[in-house]
Amino acid sequence: MADMVDISGKIPTSRTTTAEGRIVLRANTVKAIREKTLPKGDAVTIAKLAATSAVKSTSTIIPLCHPLPIESIKVDVLTEKESVTVRVSVSSVAKTGVEMEALTGVMAALLNIWDVAKQLEKDETGNYPTTRIEGLRVVEKRVSGAPKHHTTENLKRKKAAVLTVSSSRNLKTDEGGALIEKLLKEVGVSVKRELVTDDAELIRKSALKLLKRVNILIVTGGTGIGNKDVTPEALETLFEKRLDGFGQAFTQLSMGDVGSSAILSRSCAGIINRKPVFLIPGSPKACHLALTQLIIPQLAHILTELVR
Repeated sequence: MADMVDISGKIPTSRTTTAEGRIVLRANTVKAIREKTLPKGDAVTIAKLAATSAVKSTSTIIPLCHPLPIESIKVDVLTEKESVTVRVSVSSVAKTGVEMEALTGVMAALLNIWDVAKQLEKDETGNYPTTRIEGLRVVEKRVSGAPKHHTTENLKRKKAAVLTVSSSRNLKTDEGGALIEKLLKEVGVSVKRELVTDDAELIRKSALKLLKRVNILIVTGGTGIGNKDVTPEALETLFEKRLDGFGQAFTQLSMGDVGSSAILSRSCAGIINRKPVFLIPGSPKACHLALTQLIIPQLAHILTELVR
């Protein structure tokens, strides 16, 4: 079994890790590195480039690592009498840490120093009797976490309703609604599901009824541009405040999956009776995208803001 850890319910936070390691070399090799006289080139510059490239490629080198958006990389190369120390600091705003990125950067830099310096390190038999890499470690790890009330821990015991709008499905065949229920329950939210046909008045009445009993309402289906797609018309007029960024972000994220067809979705969100309401497409893929990338990561924050 080899599975990547599911971090979909975590909140992106500012993360920085510093790692270091060193390569033990002959004194004359270190002198050549300082003086930039190695035949292959400037070892310090090569090491810094190698570390930077490796940090950005960590998820392809270590297969169970998540690909992360790297905000900054700082590489220091320090020469001593018979060794060179490399220190790499990596920063990211992400749902998981950057320890592996920093460690990978250090190792790549040290290996490239070995490669550049190996002509001076070999003995008469072509071996490396004293050259070695050692001391690879994480020096420091910092997380500027989201406030406690922004985390999914704060969602436990909250109640949500999933209202599916469809004239062709029922609760048993509604894969999108079932997926939403599963994802919400994974972060501790209890879920009630209902289904209504593509009728604006029925959608409105069902939504208002559910909002009397829950903290969150997710309406799935009826957000396209077909004649039967009336979910936005049914509910947008009830919004006390609009969350315009939700629809914009959802369209942008959807471009990666469906290309320019993403503009056909009229997904939106707003506040009704001081409770968040999200209108999203009915396909399981769209439901998963909306829940894992947008709704769940921000839901605790939204609920906190609404009671201030």
